[in-house]
Amino acid sequence: MIGLSGQAQIRECSPQLENYKVKSILKWAKEAGKSVGVVTTTRITHATPAGTYAHTSYRNFETYDGKIFNLTHQLNGCKDIAAQLIDDNSYIDVIFGGGRRKFLRKEDRDYHELDKTGERIDNRNLINDWHEKMKLMNKTHKFVWNLDDFKNLKPNEYQHVLGILAWDHMKYEVDRVAQENIDEPSIVEMTEKAIELLSTNPNGYFLLVEGGKIDLAHHDSNAKRALEEFVAFDNAIGLASNIVDQEETLLVVTADHSHEFNIGGYSIRGNPILGLVRSVEYGELSSAGYTFTSLSYGNGPGGLKEIRKRNLTETETTNVDYHQESGVFMNYETHGGEDVAIFAKGPMSHLFEGTVEQSFIAHAMAYASCIGPFDRNFYWSCETERGF
Repeated sequence: MIGLSGQAQIRECSPQLENYKVKSILKWAKEAGKSVGVVTTTRITHATPAGTYAHTSYRNFETYDGKIFNLTHQLNGCKDIAAQLIDDNSYIDVIFGGGRRKFLRKEDRDYHELDKTGERIDNRNLINDWHEKMKLMNKTHKFVWNLDDFKNLKPNEYQHVLGILAWDHMKYEVDRVAQENIDEPSIVEMTEKAIELLSTNPNGYFLLVEGGKIDLAHHDSNAKRALEEFVAFDNAIGLASNIVDQEETLLVVTADHSHEFNIGGYSIRGNPILGLVRSVEYGELSSAGYTFTSLSYGNGPGGLKEIRKRNLTETETTNVDYHQESGVFMNYETHGGEDVAIFAKGPMSHLFEGTVEQSFIAHAMAYASCIGPFDRNFYWSCETERGF
């Protein structure tokens, strides 16, 4: 469920959905005259980026593929997420992410991966539609699908930039940098470029940056890629912190959920995080007498269908494709249920403390910037209450 109130039902398609729509923090920011942008390492139609612009009763309604989303859904009042981005959200200034497959027709060959095509069966090439819409709106615009065009983007050159930089999700960072010819920007580069393009607006900007492939690596019980993705995301946070005006910019970092990811075993200080347990005070072998790792998952594809009767080696556990062992075998590891942290710095960052509901975050950001329900046109005392 994305962009709808709790009144909607999962996979519901009906005219009633129009009454259940709720606005996002990105929409509030745009209505207040700010520039807005989205950066993700997943498809731009994936759940988190879609949360900034889409209204759908099912997160997998990403494209009109005739399977997950079909004519019946459309006739009953639903629109796929990719079409919503192009048809209903042309005001977004900067978009960087992956997922061209969701915007191209089945007969359209991809721009870069020439052996692949799109998924749409409604005879709509949404990238072409976006170009036409921008022309009708008399907006300077640029569609970007390759690294060279991405790097050449300059502030104030285009009013709207649509960067769909991969056929599907973007590459994991560890795989991206291992290529002989790197063909995608990193999350750090996308964050820097988005801030560069958006920050020319004197009214300010809102930017969502998602390190979405942290989540996907965890679902694969692949700790090495997950941790490398987290380092890349942390580097993007550091970059943003260094280049924005911290007196005028609120930075908020959080997660939408945790994973069934665990660390244990009493390893000695400095033991490789991806290695085998090394312990002085406690044993280094399982109760069955075999080596084991510090990292594991509660469930996932690394689940043991039978008790392992051999030792693991560090050559094995540090391999980039290694699946950490799990307590329960599942093809796809699940999310966890514990609270996740919120970190904030900048103006009004003191609002982010204690235990709060997830929906509080957007409202606190809105209050900090006097937008949305706290827009000065409706909540005239916002700025005075905040000490401005």
